[in-house]
Amino acid sequence: MQKNIDIEALRTYAVGMTVIAHLGELIPSWTPALSVFWLGSGVDLFFSISGFLICQILLQQRTSGFGGVAKVFWIKRITRLWPAALFWTVFSLWCAFIFKNGVFGSFDGSLTNAFFSTLQLENVYLVSCVHYQLLPCAISPNFWVYWSLSLEEQFYFLFPFVLFFIPLRYLIPGLLMLVLWQLLSIRPWGTPLWFFRTDALLLGVLLAMFKQYVPFTRIALFDNFNAVRVISVVSLMGAMVLLARRDWFAFFHTYAVLAAFALVVLASFNRGYVVTSERGRRIASFFGARSYSIYLTHTIAYYLTREIFAGLGLENVTAQFHVVMMLIVAVILLGLMVEFSYRLIERPCRTYGRNLVAS
Repeated sequence: MQKNIDIEALRTYAVGMTVIAHLGELIPSWTPALSVFWLGSGVDLFFSISGFLICQILLQQRTSGFGGVAKVFWIKRITRLWPAALFWTVFSLWCAFIFKNGVFGSFDGSLTNAFFSTLQLENVYLVSCVHYQLLPCAISPNFWVYWSLSLEEQFYFLFPFVLFFIPLRYLIPGLLMLVLWQLLSIRPWGTPLWFFRTDALLLGVLLAMFKQYVPFTRIALFDNFNAVRVISVVSLMGAMVLLARRDWFAFFHTYAVLAAFALVVLASFNRGYVVTSERGRRIASFFGARSYSIYLTHTIAYYLTREIFAGLGLENVTAQFHVVMMLIVAVILLGLMVEFSYRLIERPCRTYGRNLVAS
């Protein structure tokens, strides 16, 4: 399958939104300003991309039968995602044990979160403790980002069964109903529909199914209208943030999901609608390939930076110089951790998975 650089560009945008959204973990005084617009829709953009790509892959192999396809698919997913997640989970536990300033949370709380995130159940844990209060909430924010990874892993496990054993004439209407129900629901943080939101995922799935029957290569939206293309892409990217004002719209999340999905629709043409310049394509390819490592490590880089400055007695200093220095240190740490994770964990494990299924 030809690599879709537009998808990589959207991954870059999505992880960029996420990194900015969590800057309050690095500089707590920035939290009110960062909360004016909801930047969490970067996760929904990731979901929509995943739903589209995974369904597209499985549909292309559907005639080969469930057993072989599912086995290959799961082996590739596990070797692609689990090793890096497990490494940084253990690293975070080590940081919680070593550092005593409380930035990484308590070791006991980190251990609880690590247990559920390793089982791909962090979203189940958060709903159980925050909404239903069935379990005590172990506050360890560095692990809370694993709720979205847990949801994706649950999707990867269940969706092959759904796709292979439910006829499309029943599956497509069912998915549409499930999507509409979520889009028309108000989903406050902590509720089940927040941590089990699948509307963006399923919209990506439906797009892949639609593309299976409608050849997109015959459709040319912006080939002769570059200005319209640029305005459309920029507007949709802006809408993901600007429409997501909790105090403006009760359904702010719905607007963000639909804008994210529209971007994936444009990227699905694979005709350079999102990024056209050669430099832009190189940047998108670079950061898109590393988006998973960036997602796993960005909060760790923030907390390590705070630990360094706390050790120097400077964590609570609000002078602009120290804020700039914290940002520089965080960027350096993040860059080092991302390259380590991508080059020494992600790529070798992904190669191992491909060789394993090919043998």
